[in-house]
Amino acid sequence: SDVDVDALANARKIVSKNGLTDTIELRHQTDPGRIFAGIVEPEEALAFCVCNPPFHESPEFARRAASAKWRRLGREPQGESKNYCG
Repeated sequence: SDVDVDALANARKIVSKNGLTDTIELRHQTDPGRIFAGIVEPEEALAFCVCNPPFHESPEFARRAASAKWRRLGREPQGESKNYCG
């Protein structure tokens, strides 16, 4: 699950490219204040949970980190929007 629809779209591409669409189900959490509420039903169980949030102390720090990432990849910066590539 994720609160970000762009992150979910990218995750769906990765799941599909790896032939795992019948194995992995992705769900959109519409309330960022809740992690599993409304996502995991009472009769369901989780095998595991992965958490990889972007720990940035400010939007400016996040922009600088993204810019540095693109430089390390030898690519031109892709703007200030979120990126899930590289």
